[in-house]
Amino acid sequence: AGHRGGARIIQAYIALERNEKRRALELLEQAREEDPDAPMLLHYLSLAYLALRQWPQAEATARRILATDPTNVQGHLALARCFLHQNQPDEAVNAALDAIAHDYANPLGHFLLGSALVQLADWENATTALLRSTQLAGRFDSAPAFRMLASVSRLRGDAMDSENYHLQARFARKRQSSLDGVSLDRLHGEISVRDAARLAERRRLREKSEVTPAPAAPVSEPMDLLIVSGLPRSGTSLMMQILAAAGIPPMTDGERSADTDNPEGYYEWEAVKSLPQNPALIEQAAGKATKVISALLPHLPPQHRYKIIFMTRPIHQIARSQQTMLQHRGEVAADTSRIEATLREHAEKILSRLRVLPNVHLLEVPFPDLVADPDRWLPQLAEFLPGSFTSGSAVAAVVRPDLFRNRQNPA
Repeated sequence: AGHRGGARIIQAYIALERNEKRRALELLEQAREEDPDAPMLLHYLSLAYLALRQWPQAEATARRILATDPTNVQGHLALARCFLHQNQPDEAVNAALDAIAHDYANPLGHFLLGSALVQLADWENATTALLRSTQLAGRFDSAPAFRMLASVSRLRGDAMDSENYHLQARFARKRQSSLDGVSLDRLHGEISVRDAARLAERRRLREKSEVTPAPAAPVSEPMDLLIVSGLPRSGTSLMMQILAAAGIPPMTDGERSADTDNPEGYYEWEAVKSLPQNPALIEQAAGKATKVISALLPHLPPQHRYKIIFMTRPIHQIARSQQTMLQHRGEVAADTSRIEATLREHAEKILSRLRVLPNVHLLEVPFPDLVADPDRWLPQLAEFLPGSFTSGSAVAAVVRPDLFRNRQNPA
């Protein structure tokens, strides 16, 4: 934006901070006359329309943002909010998953995902997403997530959980309001007492009751499927490139193009984000390699047999790489110290489950080691995928050490 437009954008930002939403929108519309496609202008226009609950305008602005930058987190978050408020939960799930894929540590993405799953009455996965939002909260107000968790627990018939989440919501709201420490300590003590009582009651009921399994739903014939997974920024795109060069076709729609963060491309399949609502769609990927983000792995239908190549990378490198990617897009990146513990816990939980599942054959590939010594890892891939992985110079040429960035050791 030009000088005058830039000044108006700054004034609009201040107006938004003061909750002067209509004044902010007025300033932004004036700035739009000077440079209608300025990224910063579109960013704040999106926020202003959302604040004013003008959903069609907010959606149109978010789509303009994503037309030039498909990986813009704010654009995906804005779309998720618009879809939620326009009763389009399936679309909201996909938009929230897009935001999470680009910034896993963003609590709003998990909150919006949980909200969309609540609309779909998927109580179990909604609870997981909402709890993840509260774990990542930081300065984000987690009270709405706890209130929604309380509602979900009530709908599931768990009155004790519901009451506990209501208390957590009160605590989060008081903490957000910077109430005095004595009141917070008293409320925290009440939460701890009730939580202990809730866990004791659950143990008693579990020991007393006999669980009768529900009748199994009809399933399709078992299939053999190849999955590439890992945390965002862990080297999954490189692995997809290697497999493609080795003669294994990728399941991809080409919607997400290469950029400075992944100059060789992402090899993604947009439809796979619908796994929570439609697990059977993975059957379309038979005979191909499919990239599935780690958060979606629990939704793979259990009747199939999976070969999963899981890319690992030091958590501090993943966090720094995500920070760099966000900075390239002009977005505010969170403090890495806040997200590393959550990323580590998520990776450990997913891997511990994959290692024991009888229908999963798992190969864990450390991204730094693959880049440093491809001659060691390419034969292991050929052994893991006999008859389909064809080694050769074209495969080795895919591994480019110059693209291995953000590898500094933590301070």
